Amino acid sequence: MSVWDIADNSFLATNGIMQDFDEGAATASNLERGANHLGGDLLLNYNPSSDLASDSMEASGDILSFLIGTNHSENARVVGLAVFAAKMEGRTLHVAGFSQGAASTAAGVRLAAAATLGGLSNIDVTLKAGPINNQLARSAFMRAGIDVQGRAHLSGRNSDAVYTILGFNSINPVSWARSIVMAPCLAIDSCSPHVDR
Repeated sequence: MSVWDIADNSFLATNGIMQDFDEGAATASNLERGANHLGGDLLLNYNPSSDLASDSMEASGDILSFLIGTNHSENARVVGLAVFAAKMEGRTLHVAGFSQGAASTAAGVRLAAAATLGGLSNIDVTLKAGPINNQLARSAFMRAGIDVQGRAHLSGRNSDAVYTILGFNSINPVSWARSIVMAPCLAIDSCSPHVDR
């Protein structure tokens, strides 16, 4: 499917690091449900997993891409092109990402904003548990023309090292300590604070 074929009011979600296709599809569904998205198609911008080292390098590239606008991953380019197409055709689009997918999504929105010179008022954004700073994301989305009060949804848990430390979303030493203590649980769903539900 081409980004030009995405239906109005669709929900395009990018999965997180180290998720297989089924986990990525479940993440997309959880993100859509969490955003209270009604109607339109649910689409997965699947980010295949290689290994922890490769996925971490790709995630780092997505974070830098969001911060300085270069080195966009394939997933960030897909989000950027989808947002660009929606902007050009006047369609509403909801883009979302979990963990690394949040970084890809933020980078893609920045890419589209640069290509369209902003005016992305038809775009909703959800970033969950990402290594992206909420304050920087809100500022970037506001500059892109996105209503950050009603159309930008950024969330994570203060005990999640990815969100709290890598995203620098808290300066509270208790949150940092809790994140460090919980870091060994990141790969264990039953105790991880870094989950998409």
